[in-house]
Amino acid sequence: PVPRMETLEFTPSRLRTALRLVRWTGLTIQTLLSIMWDRLRGRRQLTDVARRIRIAIERAGGTFVKIGQQMGNRVDLLPYTLCQELSHLYDHMPSFPFEQAIRKIEQASGRPLHEVFARFDPEPIGAASIACVFQAELLSGEKVAVKVRRPEIGTRFAEDLLALSWLCTLAEGLTIIRPGFTKSVRADLQNMLMEEMNFVAEARYQELFRRRARRDRIKYLTAPRIYPHLSNLEVLVQEFIPGFFLSEILDAHEANDEEQLAYLAQHGITPKEVARRLMHASYWSNIEGLFFHADPHPANIIIQPGNMLVFIDFGACGASSSKARRLMIETLTHINRDDMSSASRTAIRLLEPLPHIDVDQLVGRAEQVWWRHLYALRSKHTPWWARTTAGLWLSLFEITREFGLQVNLDTLRSLRASLLYDTLAARLWPKLSDATFKKYLKTMYRRQARRVLRKAEKESPAQRSHRLITQVHSLSRLGEKLVASVQNLTELSPNRFLQLANKASYAALNVLGTAAWLILPAFLMALSNAGFQFFTKGLRPPILLTAWLIWL
Repeated sequence: PVPRMETLEFTPSRLRTALRLVRWTGLTIQTLLSIMWDRLRGRRQLTDVARRIRIAIERAGGTFVKIGQQMGNRVDLLPYTLCQELSHLYDHMPSFPFEQAIRKIEQASGRPLHEVFARFDPEPIGAASIACVFQAELLSGEKVAVKVRRPEIGTRFAEDLLALSWLCTLAEGLTIIRPGFTKSVRADLQNMLMEEMNFVAEARYQELFRRRARRDRIKYLTAPRIYPHLSNLEVLVQEFIPGFFLSEILDAHEANDEEQLAYLAQHGITPKEVARRLMHASYWSNIEGLFFHADPHPANIIIQPGNMLVFIDFGACGASSSKARRLMIETLTHINRDDMSSASRTAIRLLEPLPHIDVDQLVGRAEQVWWRHLYALRSKHTPWWARTTAGLWLSLFEITREFGLQVNLDTLRSLRASLLYDTLAARLWPKLSDATFKKYLKTMYRRQARRVLRKAEKESPAQRSHRLITQVHSLSRLGEKLVASVQNLTELSPNRFLQLANKASYAALNVLGTAAWLILPAFLMALSNAGFQFFTKGLRPPILLTAWLIWL
């Protein structure tokens, strides 16, 4: 048959959605009663409370598991014991029947399982909220990881989103929150969850990430190879990557497990170098990359010998506009220069367009937060959790809520990814500083120069002439736009045109006056220098440069 486009469509049942709400309420009450019963029996340990919360989230399933996974990353905000317990939600979820996985795999490949795989392990090596991952071997001998989406998980997410929509509508109707405040948040959450279930899009992200890292010659960064002829919307077959999960290295480092750290060192893995490369990967994907990995939690990063970073699970990705990338570079540069006033003003521009608010008051509030972050960053005795940007961005989010500002999904994803990178790197290297950005800028400029030179070397004379013609055409288009702008100005009312003309003439006179102030003394000094050379028989002391600098 002729191939056709596949789409993700899930229709929630209103009855099952209502039952989901009842189940949420029952699980909440049951968890609270269980915690109270533990306290009455004298079991007041945080480990018991964390285990109860984790079990409740697992039983609720769906979106609650995704929320619990994100909570597990926030060791800078939540108790470490709770985060450790919630980290089991990444790959310790209950599996689903293997027969269902076989049906999906055979549907994706169009052949029976034994005609594609020489060996297939029925026990999953990872069971997450959306999919299970199995280890297999192709007939060609290549080891692969087969990711299979959970049955009915799309409908479960759709029902959860509908239930959340009902709750938000009720809260807005009772004026508990401002009407319409959650509309964009719910839409962004739906887009994010639906995107994570689209394995075709995930395969494209993973392929492009791998190619871009290779193109930019970042030898310590890659992603598994994809087998597209065996994959579809529900199945993703990719290269099996051996190594250590970043979570294992974090556990060994934070527990100060000398035996495990020595074993890692034998394989050329050091926490400090992993932290540095994580930050470089964060800057590269946000500033130079076609997109960035929006969910870099410890179970999505594999560390191979030699501090090689391998990113997996590209279900959640985002893209930054050229304006956002420029503002990001400016913000980080201002932080390196200890200019937090300019950094706060630049960061606020990420929220544009701003509504009708007191911008000076907004900038003043934000500037106080940024200065506090700088003092914590520069102190030698600051704990690692105060060196990350988590507290900084959370304080800024409180300010945005106070002023009624909304942050778009891509900006939220970028900030969330940056927070995860910061947190992971600071946990591995508590003395992490912003000097890593300076080193990244040097490598970025070097890559850009190498890319331009390589492109120029490959161009033929015909391509150079074509590029010249294209540039001339662009200049002509720019001239046409300039003429159109002048015509629009002349069509304004006489009073408005005169006002603009007066402003333009005033600006032009200032520019000419400044140029004359700088150029005329230089011209006079050049004449005097020429006369001096004539009378001193060719001696050329740096009179021109010295005199001009004195004048300036």
